[in-house]
Amino acid sequence: MIWRYLIVPVTSALIGWGTNVLAIQMMFYPLEFVGKRPWLGWQGVIPASAPRMAGIAVDLMLNKLLPVQGIAQRIDARRMADSMQHRVDPVLDRLVSEIMREKAPRVWEMLPLKIKDRIQERIRADAPEAISRMVDEVKANVTEVFDLRQMMIDTLVTDKALLNEIFLTAGDKEFKFLKSSGLYFGFLFGIPSMLVWMGFELWWTLPLGGLLIGYATNWLAIQMMFQPQEPIKIGPFVWQGLFLRRQQEVAASYAKLVTDKLLTSERIADTLLRGPSSDKLFLIIERHVNRAVDAQAGMVQPYVVLGVGTSEYIRLKNKVYDRVIEELPRSVAPAHAYADEAMDIENTIRTNMQALTPAEFEGVLRPAYQQDEWKLILTGAMLGFAAGCVQLAFM
Repeated sequence: MIWRYLIVPVTSALIGWGTNVLAIQMMFYPLEFVGKRPWLGWQGVIPASAPRMAGIAVDLMLNKLLPVQGIAQRIDARRMADSMQHRVDPVLDRLVSEIMREKAPRVWEMLPLKIKDRIQERIRADAPEAISRMVDEVKANVTEVFDLRQMMIDTLVTDKALLNEIFLTAGDKEFKFLKSSGLYFGFLFGIPSMLVWMGFELWWTLPLGGLLIGYATNWLAIQMMFQPQEPIKIGPFVWQGLFLRRQQEVAASYAKLVTDKLLTSERIADTLLRGPSSDKLFLIIERHVNRAVDAQAGMVQPYVVLGVGTSEYIRLKNKVYDRVIEELPRSVAPAHAYADEAMDIENTIRTNMQALTPAEFEGVLRPAYQQDEWKLILTGAMLGFAAGCVQLAFM
């Protein structure tokens, strides 16, 4: 019966589509290993290689798309200080009053109210300049106080869903093509299998055809995504890898995702304050706090030293520093909006990505395939073989 033969390319199309869909799923999911290590189970190719994949993605960003030193220099220290002013003033007032009451209660009580107000007004007036100098020093030493590369890698290794999303966002249309192409290529490759089956009906024809179809549809689809790198014009047609042709579009979506979810000013500030290089930042802050305390003590410093002693005065400065560090995360929060505007990370990444050569741009997505794509192609071949055996049994 003719349907016994016509069903071969249809089944081949389903094999091609199914193996490609499964190959994509196996690239990204599950996020954690499911099964019994080391061989009985599976973890998505990208999550399983999270440190390596994250390193590739981050190195591309820092080497080609986002010059850290240049980004930091865009921040105007005075504007940063001004954006924090309304949050810093109440903290300074409370800080001065609390510490003076704790360390020199008699001296503080003896001071006239006008002098107390003048001290606090002077501190509030001088605070922006002190903050501005501190920000300038951080900017000058940004690579020492802030390890942006490690922060980004740690984030992506911890948040494997975000790592997946970076690759899925970059290759959104390509992954859709990979799924649908299995259907078309599978049908086309199924026609020779049908003809061989019609002529000979050898038992191995369908399993072998399924294996070849599963292999070929995955391999061909991946090649079409990335090859050729440079546009080749043939008559009125231009032939180039599908992913590479979408460079302008991908750059926009990629830049937005990275800015919204990875390189936020909140995450950067948190790393500055709590990251492995924060000790260097705190040394800068301590130096400026001590300088500010000595400068602002002014007229009351002799009384304070007389009342509490030199060693206690030093401990008082340390207390100020501790409280500043404690209040710092809340104090810098209002500056996030200005920092985002000044650094302009999204526009920088988009512009620089759009200017990449095709070979450089391929590195945005190709690492998701390159080292482990043989696993995906081999899996497609094995699944195709299994489907061919089922088809043989049905026939």
